[in-house]
Amino acid sequence: MRSLDILVIILYFLVIGIIAFISKKKIATQNDFFLGGQRFKKFLMTMLFFGAGTHTDQVVAVVSKIYRVGLSGIWYQWLWLFTSPFYWLKLPILRRLRRMTTADFFEERYSTNLSICYAIIGIFTVAVDIGLMLKGTGAIVDAVTLHQLPTDWAILAIAGLFVFYGVMGGLVAAVWTDAIQGTLTMILSFLLIPFMLMNVGGMANLHFELEQVRNLKHVFSLVSPVGITAFYIFAISLNGLVGMFTQPQVMQTGGSCKKEMDGRVGSLIGTVLKRVCTVSWAFIGLGCIYMFPNLTDSDLAFGKAIYVLLPTGLLGLMIACMLAAVMSTCDVLMVSGTALFTRNIVKNVAKTALSEEKFLLISRTTSVVIVGLGIFIALKLSSVIEGLELFWKLNAFTGFAFWAGIIWKRANVYGAWASIIGSVSVWLLTTQSFFISFMSNFPGVESLRFVVEKEGVMSIYLPWQMVFYLAAGFILMIIVTYLTKSLPGKNMDRFYRKLRTPIGVDAQLDVIK
Repeated sequence: MRSLDILVIILYFLVIGIIAFISKKKIATQNDFFLGGQRFKKFLMTMLFFGAGTHTDQVVAVVSKIYRVGLSGIWYQWLWLFTSPFYWLKLPILRRLRRMTTADFFEERYSTNLSICYAIIGIFTVAVDIGLMLKGTGAIVDAVTLHQLPTDWAILAIAGLFVFYGVMGGLVAAVWTDAIQGTLTMILSFLLIPFMLMNVGGMANLHFELEQVRNLKHVFSLVSPVGITAFYIFAISLNGLVGMFTQPQVMQTGGSCKKEMDGRVGSLIGTVLKRVCTVSWAFIGLGCIYMFPNLTDSDLAFGKAIYVLLPTGLLGLMIACMLAAVMSTCDVLMVSGTALFTRNIVKNVAKTALSEEKFLLISRTTSVVIVGLGIFIALKLSSVIEGLELFWKLNAFTGFAFWAGIIWKRANVYGAWASIIGSVSVWLLTTQSFFISFMSNFPGVESLRFVVEKEGVMSIYLPWQMVFYLAAGFILMIIVTYLTKSLPGKNMDRFYRKLRTPIGVDAQLDVIK
């Protein structure tokens, strides 16, 4: 990088630092730190959903997967395409729950022990997601510095930036960073395309070189006959739909809007913008196949692309934007993980009331610990794609318990426990060598492709693994619920009355403590 690039990065972070200090003055309560005081309107909600849901690791993962398998790799982000309409329904539900964390929902709907269980899973999910983003951004920094700042060292440097930022400003700081970096991400994502097309000699030449000269079949196919097939897309999309409500940060992002319509409009527009930006990443991924034909680490493809394609100044702005994306998203995740620990583990285990000041102190201390776990995971991940697939699975384990708790009045704590334990158990079973060996020799079903070989190691085919643990979670939720006693009707009546009552007309409800 040249001096102008470095200057742009420094100026960008000076602005971000000022925002953090200003935001700190507005943090006085848990509601301020975790939910931003529930005062965000349509624009900030749009930027929050776009920014919090658009990670640097997603760009790296999409480009990396497309580099490996062709255009069908776009489904590593487009798997959420089919969940987008549900955001219009999702926001009122999250807001009307009147809870600060997703674990609060499990405590009210089921039991305290189940909320602690979710909090533990949620904190680990947050750490994996943070690790995933650090891994992806570290790969970009590694590539653009020509390996002078290796991925592992970049991970540590980036983590230090967003820990400071998140501890200072909470969700308020994160949402304003999302507004800035979200706008720049959209602009710079599409700005890369003309530079890429000039470099590869236009789209027609790219088609000719990849399909005719290199004989890469199906490289421009959205659905591949091998690899990312229609069944593959169905499985990962279904998994995403099951787990969309149980991502640890959803209560913070969904509950921080000023009015329900602010949340609905912001969430829908923000998620649609993410899907549109994914198209630009797909073009870059195809260009990387042409420009860098012999990469041993596909995670470096996007970083190499921006280094080669962007002129001085814009390169620095892109790097600053990517770093800001990590900061803002990790802020939201860090706040979410901290809320789970303080509100749903410390509070329930200690069983004593803590002042707002002590809660904030514990929250800020816990933030550092959660990030430390995220750094450890980032250093252990072999690739961004591996981390992304793990993140998908973790969200789905508690998904049926959440969905059933919302739409099925008879759903009870026994069914929820059975669903979660069953899903996790089946997932662990499908990772064991004896199970993989058994499935590889399953008579008469070779065409179903239960087992695949990846880098010399046999593993269960990802879509089948998802089908197995999702089926276990769904079936156990239904059967165990019907075989056990339902929950008291009075508590359930009040819970479902809340879901039908918007915030602001609480006089229509019984007193809810």
